Order: sequence, then C-alpha cells, then structure tokens
Amino acid sequence: MANMSSLRGLGFHTGFHPTRHYCASVVEFSHRQFKKEEDVFWGFSGVLKQQASQFPQGFIWGLPYEALDTVLLWMEHSAPKKGSGFNKLHFPSWSWLSTTAFVTFLYGCDPNIIPKDQGRVA
Repeated sequence: MANMSSLRGLGFHTGFHPTRHYCASVVEFSHRQFKKEEDVFWGFSGVLKQQASQFPQGFIWGLPYEALDTVLLWMEHSAPKKGSGFNKLHFPSWSWLSTTAFVTFLYGCDPNIIPKDQGRVA
C-alpha cells in the first residue's frame, strides 16, 4: 500500500474509503516502471482483483463503475516516463492507463465532491 504520509501532501485523507483506497493504489502504481508498456494493465489487474469486493459493479478500463465520476478526475503529475513510447494498447484517453506519467487525482479523490442532495436534476 502507498505511504500515507506522502499521499496526504497530494490531498488524500487517511480514513479508509474504497474510492480513496483505489486512488491511492493508482497513484502508487503509476510510479512503477515496466519493460513492456502492455504489462501495466495486467499488473494492475491484480490490484483490481484485490479491490473487486469494494466495487461490485466492476471496472471499465481500470476504473470502478461506482466511482466513475470521481476517478475520472485524474491528471498527469509529471512528464511521461523515460523510454516510454506511444500507448501501443490504445487505452481510452479518459483512463489513467492511457499515460505513462505519474498520476494524481483532483480533490484528493474525495467521493463527496458534490453532495448527493445537490446532484439531483429537477
């Protein structure tokens, strides 16, 4: 698991929440270096398998359906890693899997960005 003291500086809270846990895993995982770019998804699939019980609706391109509105707020935190080429697997641009840069999340991946009662459409 990610070093929580370093994640606090990126706006992450320390209390457990599945979405925050997922985001912290992505941040930590994005710092890994792979010889083959296509191994990123397969490597992260182990993390997804471990967190599957927290997200029963499953994942789409490595992002949990239940928290899609929150986890789509990722951004590159660095330039792409040295030696990385064009995304050979053509992950969709809205998935953090499409970049070789370090990743972070806006608002500390807080699942309560918009209070549920304010998110209703009249």
